[in-house]
Amino acid sequence: MLTNESTLMDGINRHILAISSSLNRRDDMEIAVCSAMPEGDLHAALKKAGVKSFALGFPNGHCPGIIPAYIRVMGEFRPDIVHCHILPMMTRIFSSISYRRIPHIITYHGIYEAADLVRLRTRAENILFKIFPINYKACCYVSEGLYKLLQDKHPAGIPAHIYYNAIPFGTVPAKEHALHKTAGLPPETPIIGTACRILDQKNPQAFTRVMCKVLQAMPDVHAVVMGEGAESIITECNEIISEAKVKERFHWLGYLNNAPRLIRDLDCYIMTSRWEGLPTAILESMAMKTPVAIMKGEGGLRDLAYINEQEGPIAIMTEQDDTDGLAEGIISLLRNPERAKAMTENAYLTGKRHFDIDNIADKLTAIYRQAYTATAP
Repeated sequence: MLTNESTLMDGINRHILAISSSLNRRDDMEIAVCSAMPEGDLHAALKKAGVKSFALGFPNGHCPGIIPAYIRVMGEFRPDIVHCHILPMMTRIFSSISYRRIPHIITYHGIYEAADLVRLRTRAENILFKIFPINYKACCYVSEGLYKLLQDKHPAGIPAHIYYNAIPFGTVPAKEHALHKTAGLPPETPIIGTACRILDQKNPQAFTRVMCKVLQAMPDVHAVVMGEGAESIITECNEIISEAKVKERFHWLGYLNNAPRLIRDLDCYIMTSRWEGLPTAILESMAMKTPVAIMKGEGGLRDLAYINEQEGPIAIMTEQDDTDGLAEGIISLLRNPERAKAMTENAYLTGKRHFDIDNIADKLTAIYRQAYTATAP
């Protein structure tokens, strides 16, 4: 499995950790994960799970030095299939030239932002992709909503598969109040918050406004943000916090590598993203029986909205940018613990049906076998 970054702050890598650990426990399969960047907490977690991993050791996927490092990895591990979660550019070029007989599978996890720089980079990469084609035997999408957004770009003649992002739905750990300790708060303090890269895609101004409205209505509640982002965005959010006069109860905690476990201590997890492939943090919240509040959006957020409509409630859910409605829903939930408990129990059972790691691993194993059989002499 190929990825670019080496941090578990990235939901893609948390998915890779979960799915590779599950597949690696099967008797007839061995998995290795290779990142373009130097070793990070992803590699430490893979080692703990008994999954072999490699780090090419470069700052990004465009460095030519990746090629000899990648040759060494391929020579040592000798994979039957290469699963590209993110395929660094130099790795792609060399794979097109030297590893075209090895079946490749690509998984699309999300949607690029529409910034001018990204459009230019994507255009340049698309030209390279035509010059250096990859032997793809399957293209996978982590949600129905993502596939619908990208299907007009789907390569002709290559099978399309949809397998949900996945995490384990096992025993729910007891609250440890580790988040309270991190934020310097008493264990009985109600906390709402989010954990994400602080990007425009996440609509950080919206989640800041929502949390501020809740803090204004409930003086005993505190808010936390676990994640890093551009200082300009954080400055803008801090202006919203100052206007709301809740600065002393709004905590920027930065990147925390144990954020998925700290989610258990939240009284409500908030997501305001404009689009997501399928948000790992929401699935983690469902598996932890943490109440969730979501603004509707594109991609996998449409899948969650459909599941909420058909099998819910699994979350408080409003239209995009309805900060008043989302805040009111959260306040109502915090004031009604029995309602919150019923919603999280249903979210857990519903999530287990759709997103449990073992079911998704079965689907991915079938995709691997189909790709390998199609290539075998």
